[in-house]
Amino acid sequence: MADPRAPIAHAGLIGVLFFAAAVAVTGMPPLSGFVGKLLVLQATAGSPQWVVIWAVVLVTSLIAIAGMMRAGSLVFWKATEVGAAPARSTAAGAQGGRIKLEPDEQVQDVGDAPSHGLALVSVGALLGGLVLLTVFAGPVTEYAQGVAAQLLDPAAYIDAVLIRQEGVR
Repeated sequence: MADPRAPIAHAGLIGVLFFAAAVAVTGMPPLSGFVGKLLVLQATAGSPQWVVIWAVVLVTSLIAIAGMMRAGSLVFWKATEVGAAPARSTAAGAQGGRIKLEPDEQVQDVGDAPSHGLALVSVGALLGGLVLLTVFAGPVTEYAQGVAAQLLDPAAYIDAVLIRQEGVR
């Protein structure tokens, strides 16, 4: 079992960001993971093994959802339960809220931790990208299908490259 830690600073905001990322990663509506999952299921509908493929995709999605719920629960709720943290050294309590990390390190204030602003901005930017990918799912899907068509038919590319070289063709 995971070792419960001290409460996380900004746990509410970080929890919301984790929830949004979990929704996107597990392919739940309305974010882009759901659109991608639907495209995979639609592409395999004509396959003779479509039942197996659909079962694998949907069961693994269910497992991912359960895992994300469990992880979020452990990190954001159970970490702050009263009495959940194991007894720590009394050195921190004896120094009036100050923590000494290593024997040779300076004692530092708990409030002197670096700001998490950059981390929150970067996670927010990634989640914003997920939202944009969801909003522009149509054009992105058309582009991806065009790329796939070109990859499956390399003759046009080969002709375009070789026609420019002197002496060939």
